[in-house]
Amino acid sequence: MTQHPALFALAIGAFKSPAFWAKAKPGKYDTRCPHCLKEVGADMEHILWRCDARRSAIPQPVHPLQWRFGWPMPQDRKVNDAVCEWMTKVVVQVWADRFPNNPPRLENFVQAAPVPTTVEAAAAGPQTGK
Repeated sequence: MTQHPALFALAIGAFKSPAFWAKAKPGKYDTRCPHCLKEVGADMEHILWRCDARRSAIPQPVHPLQWRFGWPMPQDRKVNDAVCEWMTKVVVQVWADRFPNNPPRLENFVQAAPVPTTVEAAAAGPQTGK
């Protein structure tokens, strides 16, 4: 599985949705959905799975631990990897919107790996370069 900081933040529950920040720190962060740009209701389920404007054909996983945290379920590995890849992309976009002048940089994280660009690349696992 990809060791991307965004996926790690999701897996441990540290990533907070735009809707969370709209209530916790009103006016401090961009609280719009990264897909439809609406400010109302940009909670985790909306930004990851329910927004009509999202650019992914991956359906919402049935198990809440997977659709909220990206935890793998006993199913096809390609499905697990595709879910994680999509969730990672959404978090990266939210972070870019939230911190436009100082987005989180991967070099600040230990052993960060790039997000695979396809389900096939995710299923293939990390490349060693040897």
